[in-house]
Amino acid sequence: CPDRQRLSYLPFARGPMNAMDFPLHKQVLDTLPDGVTIQDRDFNIIYQNAAMKHAFGDQIGAKCYIAYEERDQVCEDCGILKVFETGEPTLVHRTAVTKIRQVSHWENSCFPLFDAAGRKSPFPQLTPLPETRTNRP
Repeated sequence: CPDRQRLSYLPFARGPMNAMDFPLHKQVLDTLPDGVTIQDRDFNIIYQNAAMKHAFGDQIGAKCYIAYEERDQVCEDCGILKVFETGEPTLVHRTAVTKIRQVSHWENSCFPLFDAAGRKSPFPQLTPLPETRTNRP
């Protein structure tokens, strides 16, 4: 169907894992047309795939709410916070400002990942809404 958004599926391993330890996983994430970012429990950006770096610049180490939405505190209706609180995947719509100062609308699908110690870390896959989808690398 031409009106449907393309979905990207990523494998989810049970138990602790660090996907960035595996070059193949990084290659897969970097070739996705959708942006992928990982934040720690303090909302620091610890990973961005190529699509996110293209849209927002390299923001590793920055707070996600500053880097993506130019806020000074955690966003209202934050999907990442919901994942931390519930441990369940969640979907939220966000408005962000790209590195070229363009306002864009995103559908954030947030999923928990677990670090080597078994602590949750959110894993949002950011997909532009249909009205703002553009060709990205």
